[in-house]
Amino acid sequence: MDGALISGFHLLLEIYPDGSTYKEILENSFSQLKAWKAKNKRLRIHVEFGHFASREIANSVFSKFAGISGSIGMNEDELSMFNNLHGVPAKGLSNMEAEAVGRAACKLASLHGLGTLFIHTREFVLAVFKPDTENSDESEISENWVKGKWDNKENPVILKAARKKLDAIGFGLKCAGAYAASGRLEGREFVEKEALKLEESRFGREQLEFFLTAFNGTTCGQGAFALIEGTCFASCPHCSANLR
Repeated sequence: MDGALISGFHLLLEIYPDGSTYKEILENSFSQLKAWKAKNKRLRIHVEFGHFASREIANSVFSKFAGISGSIGMNEDELSMFNNLHGVPAKGLSNMEAEAVGRAACKLASLHGLGTLFIHTREFVLAVFKPDTENSDESEISENWVKGKWDNKENPVILKAARKKLDAIGFGLKCAGAYAASGRLEGREFVEKEALKLEESRFGREQLEFFLTAFNGTTCGQGAFALIEGTCFASCPHCSANLR
């Protein structure tokens, strides 16, 4: 098994009819993931969030699983639930302001040294990441990243890492758009063909421009990236079907 996608924690209740709590479920899930990682050190774990019943549960899930997960995904509303941790006002996040989303995501990811945090708003996706420590061909990047030596966005290895992340985000957006438009997902050739029919989000493109200004970013393909205090940001607008 190369990877595991974990979700459903947003359905947890604080107390169940039998008197048990969500904490017992979290502990059991965490123990299972630790067992999998013990058997396969290279196992990639992604935890996908949802709208939690309470901030207490959301904070517990994040603090419990950020350390063992390679990546976590959430939307702008879920990100705003963590404003007690990142300190960014909820209004800017709910309005999908790229600068607010970027600063909140950076702070949240840095709390536990999370490898990648994806924020998928309705209009754009923003990822906060550091080069993949599990890939041998990026071991030099990772070693120096931890030491804070990669602070020049013109560095070829930084450009390579950003381009790789933006390509992945872009293809993910194409998959989501193609599926939403057609109800089907039939391989890469199908996705690329369907993606030609999609329109880029105007609001997402506007926020990308704000991203470039706020973080002194650099355009890369259909998106952009920036470096802030040793952390790399990448952002790309959504694409969707023109239903008019």
